[in-house]
Amino acid sequence: MTKRVIHKEGMTLMKNQFFGDLLDCFKYGLIRRLLKHTGFNMAACWMMNPDQDDQEGGGLQYLQMPTKWRNFDEKVWDFFCDNVMGYRRRSVRFTEG
Repeated sequence: MTKRVIHKEGMTLMKNQFFGDLLDCFKYGLIRRLLKHTGFNMAACWMMNPDQDDQEGGGLQYLQMPTKWRNFDEKVWDFFCDNVMGYRRRSVRFTEG
């Protein structure tokens, strides 16, 4: 999951250690639906923060439950499943494109 860390200024930061979690699946799925149905274009400027040396960064159980979660957005689910579960890589740079 890309953890949301709120700074005193109210900015939300992202961390690689949370890449591909359930909230990311929802976030990217929602963005895809909005763009598809509105015809708008979008640019995002994510605020990166260094990973921490703690054990946080779970939230990946949904990737082992395709019958429950894949229908939300098959492309997004497949992307995260391939990268996180298949290639074992967790980095927001794989979402650039």
